[in-house]
Amino acid sequence: MVDRGGQHGFSDSQGGWLQSSPVIPELGFCFNSRAQMFWLRERGFRQHLRRENVQEPPSPQAWRFGMGKVTSHTELPEGPAGPVADIFLLRHLLGEKNLQEAIDAPSFSLPNIFLNPSSPVKPIQENWFWNPVLKKKLNRELEERGHQIQVGMTGPGGRMCAVSQKGGLFKAAANPRGMQGYAVGR
Repeated sequence: MVDRGGQHGFSDSQGGWLQSSPVIPELGFCFNSRAQMFWLRERGFRQHLRRENVQEPPSPQAWRFGMGKVTSHTELPEGPAGPVADIFLLRHLLGEKNLQEAIDAPSFSLPNIFLNPSSPVKPIQENWFWNPVLKKKLNRELEERGHQIQVGMTGPGGRMCAVSQKGGLFKAAANPRGMQGYAVGR
């Protein structure tokens, strides 16, 4: 949610994590506790669960800049799909795509290359999760270079929405991931 002043708010049930999300009667829906992001055995990570540590939920990435106020939120609870948000931004700013085109464009995920600072997972650089819309020739070229391609991702891994404002006109876009995200203006 973004208001006319550019203030952000993000509320989401986290897909399958509804069972760990408390219902707030005044809101009428669940608000995520993010308890699924804690690590019990590994030490030295921000999300390591210990008595003296106040747990920080991983916050959505957000950008806000320029007179045009391109504002984007993307929520990536799994951590590995982070590059999707950066690719969206580059598509919009450099690729001259509008907000919805930039979000809807074929995408990919590079699990564990860009590590979540709270993740003790070791990087595996050869795996790509690829949108089936992308060309088979590109998949073949990547496989010839030693990458392991897993075709099947149908869009950005996280929920993404964006808002821009120019000359008093607001524009909004969102990916529909599982029919859960919508861009609505009021």
